[in-house]
Amino acid sequence: MSRFRKNSVKEALDNLPSGVCFFDKNGFVTLCNHQMQRIVFEMTGKDLQSLLELEHDLSGNEVVLLKDGSAWRFSREKITTDDGTVYTQVTASDITELYLRSKDLEEDNRKLKEYAERMRRLSANIITLIREEEILNMKMRVHDDIGRSVI
Repeated sequence: MSRFRKNSVKEALDNLPSGVCFFDKNGFVTLCNHQMQRIVFEMTGKDLQSLLELEHDLSGNEVVLLKDGSAWRFSREKITTDDGTVYTQVTASDITELYLRSKDLEEDNRKLKEYAERMRRLSANIITLIREEEILNMKMRVHDDIGRSVI
């Protein structure tokens, strides 16, 4: 059986692409990886100290946009160990691609609404034009019929 080095868990946590942080029952950081530290520092300009501070910085937002253009979704859950100790786990997942695609979809939907409005106006114009054309045709027939009658 292989033995774990003292910092093996921390090293593994630091290599994750997502931000992960654990807080004790008082809301103080017990374990936080490099990615979470980087994200929070870029958001606030300071190091993460407590869960209360992080919640205040997030201001109820689940998604945070960073200056580098990346988008991160934060989630929180309670973790209970076998000995009954409760921790709060906060994760930050990189959703940049999903966020960019949703923005593209919003833009496409806006354009589709504009096209739909334009089509509605064109349809209304077509109905008016058809009515005017039918009236003109009737006038021409009446004119031709009267003209033949006179001749």
